Amino acid sequence: MVMLWIFSKQAWRREGAHITKPAWTLYPTGISVCCHMCTVFSQTEPASDFVWKALEACTKVYWELNAARLIRLEEQFRQTTSVEWSINWKGISILPVLRQCVTEEQRIAFLGFGSFHPNGYYRQRCAEALADYPNVALPFLFLRLNDWVSPVGGAAQIACKTVLETCHTEAMLSALPYLQKAKAGSRSKQFVSEQISRPLPTACGNLIISHIWIRRLSVRKQC
Repeated sequence: MVMLWIFSKQAWRREGAHITKPAWTLYPTGISVCCHMCTVFSQTEPASDFVWKALEACTKVYWELNAARLIRLEEQFRQTTSVEWSINWKGISILPVLRQCVTEEQRIAFLGFGSFHPNGYYRQRCAEALADYPNVALPFLFLRLNDWVSPVGGAAQIACKTVLETCHTEAMLSALPYLQKAKAGSRSKQFVSEQISRPLPTACGNLIISHIWIRRLSVRKQC
């Protein structure tokens, strides 16, 4: 079932009144609305209280998600679409939202969920910006490698190369369940095989030798 975004600004304000309710923030479409509100209001109302509330909601949900839930949330995002054709998404900037982020956690949550956005231009900008956060970006970037819009997948590949050069080994390891998801797709098969899969066994091996027991099956399968 495809869920449509077709709200007026007044409707977004009504939605914003409920953002702080836990049940609302945990509902999958609620996160879609949060990301959209951040964008809509930040363009014209830089100091909007709704942007701050939406960022807080995104951050709260981000910290409550494990790998399985985040992957499922990304899949649910694919069932949403925006029919607000009056918005020129190509010209929308994510910088006004990032300027309102008080913490790095808010930036990561916004960019991460923003990389699931229904619009390709928006997903691409968020994927590119995630490269600035190498120790937390890989889960979101791996999920974008098989994006159905070629420039988005390409941006994710470039960001992955940058991140893999600087991220901690532990960050690589924790992102392996998402790599398994990326491997299941066909669009990035060659990139995953040549640029990611080959160096990972050594990184995993170093951690295992250091007596870190890897209990998650989806992680062990990649090592």
